[in-house]
Amino acid sequence: MAHAADSSPYTAAIEGELARAHEALAALRQSQALLLSTLDAASNGILTLQYSDNAFFYNIRFVELWGIPEDKLSDMDVQALADFQLTRVKDPQGWLQRAQHCLDNPDEEHRCVVELKDSRALECHVLPQRIAGRCVGSVVTFRDITEQRRHEQEIRRARDMAEEATRMKSELLANMSHEIRSPMNAIIGLSDLVLKTGLAPRQRDYIQKVRASGQYLLGIVDDILDFSKVEAGKLDLANEDFQLEQLLGHTASLVSEKCHAKGLELVFDVAPDVPGRLVGDSLRLGQILLNYANNAVKFTRKGEVLVSVRASERTERDVLLHFRVRDTGIGLTGEQQGRLFQSFTEGDASANRKFGGTGLGLAICKRLAALMGGEVGVESGYGSGSTFWFSARLGIGQAAGRELLPSPDLRGRRALVVDDNEHARASIAAMLQAMTFTTAESADGAAAVDAVRRAAGEGRPYDIVYMDWRMPGMDGIEAARQIRALGLKLPPLLLMVPAYGEETLEKAAQDGITSVLTKPVSPSLLFDATMSAMGAARHPGTQDLDVYLRRQIPPCRTAPSPAAQYPRVDLPEDIAGLDTALGLANMAGKTGLYMAILRRYVDGQREIGSQMRRALGRGNRATAHKLAHALNGLSANIGAVHVQQQAAVLEEAIRGGEPLEALQMRLVELELPLHGLIESLEAQLGSASGPAPDDHDSPSQLDLLGCK
Repeated sequence: MAHAADSSPYTAAIEGELARAHEALAALRQSQALLLSTLDAASNGILTLQYSDNAFFYNIRFVELWGIPEDKLSDMDVQALADFQLTRVKDPQGWLQRAQHCLDNPDEEHRCVVELKDSRALECHVLPQRIAGRCVGSVVTFRDITEQRRHEQEIRRARDMAEEATRMKSELLANMSHEIRSPMNAIIGLSDLVLKTGLAPRQRDYIQKVRASGQYLLGIVDDILDFSKVEAGKLDLANEDFQLEQLLGHTASLVSEKCHAKGLELVFDVAPDVPGRLVGDSLRLGQILLNYANNAVKFTRKGEVLVSVRASERTERDVLLHFRVRDTGIGLTGEQQGRLFQSFTEGDASANRKFGGTGLGLAICKRLAALMGGEVGVESGYGSGSTFWFSARLGIGQAAGRELLPSPDLRGRRALVVDDNEHARASIAAMLQAMTFTTAESADGAAAVDAVRRAAGEGRPYDIVYMDWRMPGMDGIEAARQIRALGLKLPPLLLMVPAYGEETLEKAAQDGITSVLTKPVSPSLLFDATMSAMGAARHPGTQDLDVYLRRQIPPCRTAPSPAAQYPRVDLPEDIAGLDTALGLANMAGKTGLYMAILRRYVDGQREIGSQMRRALGRGNRATAHKLAHALNGLSANIGAVHVQQQAAVLEEAIRGGEPLEALQMRLVELELPLHGLIESLEAQLGSASGPAPDDHDSPSQLDLLGCK
């Protein structure tokens, strides 16, 4: 009895442990059952392979996907399962190779698509199974993608059919070009002939409306046909020599009449480094430019339209030109800008009704620019005008030879440009400076009269004055009268440069001004008009004209030195890495211009290192490359040889795809000489004595040289 009593607590403990073990086992079985039910509920087939005991686990979906009979599955080991799968796949050898690769690389993740013999496709995804960081097996999922692939194939077929239908439509329209245009040309041509006959006023009005409607309709047809040709791949670009000046002149002739009707100023601004002769498709280039210019005039009520041309990425054989057409019109909102350059789309839905157009023009421009290796874009703000731009890569033609010493000799002659439009002044002044003139500018007639009086009193009279007509306050005609009324012994020649021709010519002739050059002005037209006016002054006539010719620089066979042409300016001295002789030579010996560009260089390049560092930090290598390229060119322009060399190295490194750490080190190597140069220039430019602003290049001219 005593023994039984003594063992009772021991028995109770054992029974308690057994009860807890049963509870744990029941919980484990419930958890396992829950896990298995969860796996069975999954839409993908799941297979788990255990490397230690060569076992595997699976869910119901895996059995369904592979079609494994239940009576065989219970007797299978891993090898038997693999052998069964080989009987189901379309490519057993490929399946074996993939399986072996997974076994050889258990720590890697693998994906593949398995084609089955019954035409189904399974996406297979192998993931390593790890316990405590050690790979103990693999989890393989199988997803049936048969329907998905079928839908994708149907979508591809539908897309191919749609593209083929589009190509057929485009080819049809492209081939109908002659059939559509011929009757339209006949309507317009016959209307012109009828208008030359005697017509009653009402009849003339009717025929004029027929012709205008025909021209408008022909423009729409041209847009549709051009778009269809591009879409069908039937638009071939020409590759012929042409002169940029003639292209711009043709654009000006087509747009200037519309500008005249609306009282708009049309200005062309071509950088000096833009090649004059190019190789490419001038017709399509002009088509884009004319579309931009017409849109600018269409959406501008007052102000100006500025067409500018710049060059970049120049090689010995080609150059990337950037064309910009800026207006002072109604502008665009951000939403409207997002809809531009799309087929049959205007910036505003009401634009079609108010201004006309199909919305195809800009879409065609985008495709034409792409064919020429360029891009398109717009910069605008609602109510503040727009700037439409495009780029095109063109070949460089062989420049025609020019007479180096024209007669009369223009070197050192002084010219005054009078215009209330800043861009027009800067453009004409830049052209004259390229002809070796020393230029000054005035914004109105009264200031021009005062400048002519003051220059004559200082013993540096102007040889020629280029006068706008319509200006606030005193107009050009009145300013010309007052200049002649000054009674100067050596009066300047007067050339009128208005935006309107016939009316100005008539009024100018009444006041004895016979030279009128209508805007927009091209370099060759300006040169011809200047040479004609100054050459005419050489013929025998009044005594004043003879004195006028003799008082200027006599003809010579060698170019005068910079000191002889321009007032003395103290150049920076002893600045490490700055070759002032080289920089001055790049400015054709114009000391004042060189000093002004140095100041602009200091202001513009002070933060360029930080800008490049931010661009590289954001991963924007394109922007960093452009900044380095710009610094390279500007530094070479002023003779900053050390900075130019480091900028060229950084530019090449960015283009070559060097790692970020290496680029940052190169940027540091660039900033050291750059900061030293800027600090030295700041220390000396503050005390440098420069010429009066009126006697040298304006800030706008510096912008044209790329120093802004």
